[in-house]
Amino acid sequence: MQMVLFPGMWALLGIVFVPLGGMQTIVGAIFLAAGFPLAIRTFLLVPRYVIVDETLVIRRRTEKRRIRLASIVSVRRRTCPDILDLPSDDFAWGTNILEIRYNGDSKVLVSPRDEDGFLAAIGQPLLADTP
Repeated sequence: MQMVLFPGMWALLGIVFVPLGGMQTIVGAIFLAAGFPLAIRTFLLVPRYVIVDETLVIRRRTEKRRIRLASIVSVRRRTCPDILDLPSDDFAWGTNILEIRYNGDSKVLVSPRDEDGFLAAIGQPLLADTP
């Protein structure tokens, strides 16, 4: 939630400070310049998970991945130390990160809001946490 609200706060502070004049205008312009690109980046990176024709479609504004449900081998929760070294191209957005292994060695990281509902929808149990 902080990742979504924080950029918007910068932009909102900028909008408040700009009309005040003087040094506040400069500070407001800096906040606006920092806030809008962060807000746009945040909007583009938020992933969505949908099941269409026995296929899990994981997408965000800039990319999409399709995984046949029958090809899913396992689903595991990623442990806390692993969260710090997540690859930037995965579709995880939050702290409840699941690793989906499919087609042998392929994997993708996701972070659904409703973890139980997500697991039921893809028809997979959650395996024991990785050490």
